[in-house]
Amino acid sequence: CALVTGVQTCALPICFPVTIAYDEANLYLGKQYINSSLNSNKVSVSIDNYIQVQTIDISKWILKNFKQTDYIVLTLDIEGAEYDVIEKMIGDQSLDLIDELYVEFHGKKIVNMSLEYEQHLVDYLINHFKDRVYIYEYYNHGQFIKLNNEAVK
Repeated sequence: CALVTGVQTCALPICFPVTIAYDEANLYLGKQYINSSLNSNKVSVSIDNYIQVQTIDISKWILKNFKQTDYIVLTLDIEGAEYDVIEKMIGDQSLDLIDELYVEFHGKKIVNMSLEYEQHLVDYLINHFKDRVYIYEYYNHGQFIKLNNEAVK
């Protein structure tokens, strides 16, 4: 944590696969680690090559650890799990605690994923967050890329 322009800021990396439950799940491995996914329908994974991992329910974790006055910037690049996570966050209202959202959707990489459903979520997030949402290849794309480039440094 650090004091930045008079505001306490913390970066809290989550080191567990993010999903909608505290549970164990199969993490299907891709040829590269970054292509692995909890979603067995992702084209870059092998359904025969997986490991068991402990998952975290990100919406419950947010509701437990933060309050409305906290400023939360959430990045979701979770290789196909973003659909269920966002739906749950809408339902339990943990999404309302998020001030800025960076998200990458992976529908083009998931077998039988409805791109209409993906567009529905994109439209919902843009309506909900206005200019505080950054969606890879959809909305505020340049800012999303800028964040990723800064994270790599």
